[in-house]
Amino acid sequence: MKKAIFLLIVFFAETTFAQDNSLTIGGEFRTKALLDMGYKAPKEYFDAPVFSISQRTRLNAEFQNKKITGYISMQDVRFWGDDNNYSGSGSFGNSNSLMLCQAWVNIGCTEKSSLKIGRQQFSYDDQRLLSSRGWNDYQVSYDALLFQRKDSLFNLDLALSYNSESSKNNLLDPIKFKTIDFIHLSKDFKNFGVSLISVYTGKTESSVSEKLIFTSTHGVNFTGLSKKWPFMAAVYYQHNLSDNEKVSAYCLAMKVGRTFSDNNMKTELGFDYISGNDATNTGTNHSFDLLYGRRHAYYGYLDYFSTTPSQGLEDIYLRNTVKISKKFSTEITIHSFLLAEEISGGTYDNNLGQEADLVLKYKFADCANLEAGYSYYFRTNTLDYLKNTENVDVFPPQFLYVMLSVKPKFRF
Repeated sequence: MKKAIFLLIVFFAETTFAQDNSLTIGGEFRTKALLDMGYKAPKEYFDAPVFSISQRTRLNAEFQNKKITGYISMQDVRFWGDDNNYSGSGSFGNSNSLMLCQAWVNIGCTEKSSLKIGRQQFSYDDQRLLSSRGWNDYQVSYDALLFQRKDSLFNLDLALSYNSESSKNNLLDPIKFKTIDFIHLSKDFKNFGVSLISVYTGKTESSVSEKLIFTSTHGVNFTGLSKKWPFMAAVYYQHNLSDNEKVSAYCLAMKVGRTFSDNNMKTELGFDYISGNDATNTGTNHSFDLLYGRRHAYYGYLDYFSTTPSQGLEDIYLRNTVKISKKFSTEITIHSFLLAEEISGGTYDNNLGQEADLVLKYKFADCANLEAGYSYYFRTNTLDYLKNTENVDVFPPQFLYVMLSVKPKFRF
């Protein structure tokens, strides 16, 4: 694999110099240290706080001329000390660490349209449905064909995909999407932007069945373009296209902000609603699936609701961001979480508690950032019930992280 990477870079370089095209070589070195005292779920007192360090290393190469752009990104993701090749005399590495993050070619069809083929990252609108999810060390990539057209009337993105584990059959683990296809239309006006998206997903009925179960999700996004009063509103509806299960679910999101001090300070008030199932069995699944959308950036940095409760979720939050200087900024967010529907039995209320998030960011070089964060969760009996920590002595849920990110880039 290392030899293949070297040969690809050499090939790109030779092509560049031979045809006077551009070649960009880039990299990423991201190290994240995390002190876990209740990250993702409360920890019992006898479980000592867990300290870990993860690292993401990437090597990127992009070739570009007037008609074609090619991009390859290889990455290694590891925890410090997770090597599986070791002995009493030393640690010699991990045999399964190197992987393909992105590999695509983008072909210009006309002056306004192009076709991108291969493994790529998707990020649309508020990233509620499709996102690359940067907090995740691996991030999310999609094997797909993407057609794009941009003109003065509107922008169009159309994606198609079909996934298999091998060429022998059409089987695929139902936890993964067999196909994920979408169409996205967007248009910016003078004071606001609007976009429409429809995502069609299909999963196999089981790991030994080739029968596909289809679901469709449709959404509309409005974005205010005013610098002083930015706003965002989005609504999504999800329903079944197959007869195996009836699905009728929705998601609402809205946010309004106000900037001060020449845009160096911004205050935002937001509300998210993800529908869920109530205590009565209606025969319809009302639990909204966020597909491959963002979680960490929206529902608290402790990631307690990366998987939405079956009862759904409400999130009311207040965020204040201050740019103290060109290099240093702070962010404080307060969340109040509620279940969208009651838990059966009536023993627990809908209050899931509150979370406070603090993030400090320092850009000490053009290609380097240092980020530190601290989060604390004020839990309730309802949260303990959902996290299976009732009648258990737990740490006050909190976590601390420090992350260094360096992204050098060289153009030839």
